[in-house]
Order: sequence, then structure tokens, then C-alpha cells
Amino acid sequence: VVNSDITMVKMLIRNLVQNALHHTRGKIAILLNENFIDIVDEGQGLSQEQQNRLLQDTQIAGLDGLGLYIVRLLSERVNWPLSIVKTDANGTILRLDFRLSRVTATLV
Repeated sequence: VVNSDITMVKMLIRNLVQNALHHTRGKIAILLNENFIDIVDEGQGLSQEQQNRLLQDTQIAGLDGLGLYIVRLLSERVNWPLSIVKTDANGTILRLDFRLSRVTATLV
């Protein structure tokens, strides 16, 4: 059971997984914890522009970044802070922290 809007949560997780699949050279993993979800890929890491789009930039700088922009908007909307745990030449770990969410729904 998670506390959030189930439709938006599904969209958020689907977008994160699709982005990881699109940019990885290898496997992806989804690690679920009682407080957060980590999406792990084996890609080349996020550029500074991609990191900005995920975490702070309010402007869409082209269609190639639209997915990351949507992820950020959805994470804000469901009140699941998004953070970059790691990003380097060996891959990226993105974390959604769901301890702050407010509206109750069941994630299936």
C-alpha cells in the first residue's frame, strides 16, 4: 500500500522504467524498499542538462528531454521527491521517496 494518486504513480514509474530501458547498455533493476523505489540502469550516465531537467530546470529544452521533464512534474505532483543517487559512466540510480505522500491508494 502506498499513499498517492495511483494513476500518476503508474505513469511516473512507467516513464522512469521506459527511460532507463531506452538509455541502458545492459540491465535495469527496480529496487523496492518500504520508503523508496530505486530505478537502476547500466547506461552512460546523465548529462548535466538531463540532471537539471530532472531536478530543477523549469524549461523544456526540446522533445528529447520531455520524458525527464514529465517525470519531474509527476514526482512533484504525487509528492514523491526524486533524487539522483548516482550517475556516472557505469549507470544511473534514480530514487523516488514516497514517505511524504498524502492521498491513500493501493499500488498493484
